[in-house]
Amino acid sequence: MKRLDFSRKKIIYVNITILFLIFIVIMKFEYNYLGNKSYDSQIFWMKVFGGIGWLTFLWSLLTWKSLRRELICLYTFYLVPFYFFTFGQSLLIVFNLVSDSRNLLNYFTTNQLIEAQIFSLLCLVAFHVGALMVCKKPPLEPPKIIKNSSNKIIDQIRKQEIMLEAIKWIGILLLIFSLPGFIYDSVNAFKTAITEGYRALYGYDDIYTIRPSLISRIFSYTSSYFLPALICLFIAYKEKISVRTWVLLLMMIHIFNSFLIGGRGKATTLILTIILLFHYCIKPIKGKKIILYGFLFYLLFSFFPIVADMRKLPNRTFMDYISVFTESFGKQNLFFEALTEIGWTMYPLVGVMMLVPDRYPFFAGKSYFFALTSIFPNLNFWDIHPAQKYAAGGPWLMEALNMSYGPGFTLIADAYRNFGWYGFLVLIGIGAFFGGLYSSVDTVTVHRRPDLICVMLIFFYSTLMSVRGDNLYIVRPLFYIVIPIYLLIHLINIYLKKRI
Repeated sequence: MKRLDFSRKKIIYVNITILFLIFIVIMKFEYNYLGNKSYDSQIFWMKVFGGIGWLTFLWSLLTWKSLRRELICLYTFYLVPFYFFTFGQSLLIVFNLVSDSRNLLNYFTTNQLIEAQIFSLLCLVAFHVGALMVCKKPPLEPPKIIKNSSNKIIDQIRKQEIMLEAIKWIGILLLIFSLPGFIYDSVNAFKTAITEGYRALYGYDDIYTIRPSLISRIFSYTSSYFLPALICLFIAYKEKISVRTWVLLLMMIHIFNSFLIGGRGKATTLILTIILLFHYCIKPIKGKKIILYGFLFYLLFSFFPIVADMRKLPNRTFMDYISVFTESFGKQNLFFEALTEIGWTMYPLVGVMMLVPDRYPFFAGKSYFFALTSIFPNLNFWDIHPAQKYAAGGPWLMEALNMSYGPGFTLIADAYRNFGWYGFLVLIGIGAFFGGLYSSVDTVTVHRRPDLICVMLIFFYSTLMSVRGDNLYIVRPLFYIVIPIYLLIHLINIYLKKRI
């Protein structure tokens, strides 16, 4: 049987995925007009839509693997957290595995959750439709460049060496620029979290909101370049094990410190980035190694509830974490506890659906427009920056619901806040944006375009938490970190070429 070519296969996958969207809409109408409104019936419908979520989740992974010939990649490492955060509890409810501690059924009615399930599914499937539409064909060349006497190959290798040198320069410069801020930020965060508790890191105590000092804000900004600097250095020194090991050690110290103070998002993002660094730059992860990494991920994920519980306590030590972690085995399934907790991120969507349009009008694209203004610093032009006022979803929802803590936000909640049920169409564009970027790199890219793999991994690290945030989580890192680093690498590359 003749194998389908890439273009034809992609068209088929896009059309079938669009059929998923149509099917979900049909199921919505069936639920609205035929569904029994008793509690047991609605729990059944929640399981139905949870099952559809499993189907679309697996379909998305398999179709991307079929087109790109890889399961471990930037796109799937973004897609899996996107599903887990925005649809995690719905995936668990199919098997009655939702933990009672953060169960959304304790906060909302079944009907509210079903409406949120349907909209989330539409957005997640639309995201994949956009990604499939722009998915690029993987290269046919082998992953290693065969060196021979050809002038073309020699010239290509020389260009790669110069580009790696440029990446090394940028890595060193960014490290020098960011190190003082990183040390200040890390030490200050560690002292605050250990002595006062995790809430104090976000400027809250029991009475009032604490505004960080000017020096803290400056160091916080400069420290944001520390991990991108390490990513640059890892790629530039990928052939030198000793230097690479030191870079990796600095990354591990950052992960250790993040977990100890109670933060999990940045630590997990960096762990995923390290895995991708090894996959793309050292040796592709295939076969049995995927199972091994899956098991390690299971252990890491199981550690999350312990971090969440322990970070509330002052004067804790690392051994306290280990002790509680080992004692918890066999008493509860920490993995499902963790998935229940991050799946609570559907809360912002349900909150928005309660408020808009009954109490607040649709934003009609306003949050997307004003997110772009975040590239301009507030030099006393505004009392409140327009991006903070109109684009930041978490603070807006916190105030609207009169909450004493930040409920977080999601791209899906932002889509509904702007356009209601039609907002899922926005996710097609967002999916195309991520799909186009992430399908531009593979395990061959590091040999051809080390600058591209470097910038894509920095972009991944800087924007992964957008799965549980608004579009500012994409715009700010893109314009303040990713694009400047990309331009600097090419400026240094041009300078180095002129010196030859």
